[in-house]
Amino acid sequence: VLRWDEAIACFDRALALDGADAEVWKNKGAALCHINRWDDAIPSLVRAIELFDGDHDDAIDRLATALLNAGRNDEAYNCYAELSRGAPTNPGYLASMLVAGLRTCNWDGLSASVELVRGLSSDFERPSLAPFHALAVPGISQVELLQVAETQVRCYVPASVFNQPPLIAPADRCRRKPGRLRLAYLSYDFSANHPVAAVIPQVLESHDRTRVETFGYAMGQMVDQAVAATK
Repeated sequence: VLRWDEAIACFDRALALDGADAEVWKNKGAALCHINRWDDAIPSLVRAIELFDGDHDDAIDRLATALLNAGRNDEAYNCYAELSRGAPTNPGYLASMLVAGLRTCNWDGLSASVELVRGLSSDFERPSLAPFHALAVPGISQVELLQVAETQVRCYVPASVFNQPPLIAPADRCRRKPGRLRLAYLSYDFSANHPVAAVIPQVLESHDRTRVETFGYAMGQMVDQAVAATK
């Protein structure tokens, strides 16, 4: 169980004892990012970068991610540009800079940037674009989008999972049982400040309640007027 709120409280206690520890500031910012508190994470990550002796690439990377998710795209672009200058063969930094640029309608050198990401990532076999980001980048084919998704899966799903035999449900469990169909929705984005929260109520309301029983499972932290899927 990941207990991020308790971790953040521990980091705050550590900072009360030593407010000049760059790693604690970075770790607090990282924990806030894990629960999508992007705006709260930014000051902690900035402080880590200020206190660190040298270039704190890890903190800058996390700061760029927080800025991008907070909608501060110009600042995110500058962070990724700095990271890319320091690691010009890293396709992930260049790809993220490309996405930040697209969000600010910066089309300069777009085709060349896509080609460079393609080459540095060995045709997207190395981690670069996130799948949803890739959808917004012109010039990426459907075959390449599939490769992007497969690469992402390999990064997050242990290889041992793919070596397991396929799951086959017992025949007696495949038969339709009497009563309403039980349907569950899983999402990290049920919070009120996300587009999913704007559309999921209409999706739920479209079900025939006499035939379908719906459930919602929030995989991230619920904030503000979080959506609650009702039966």
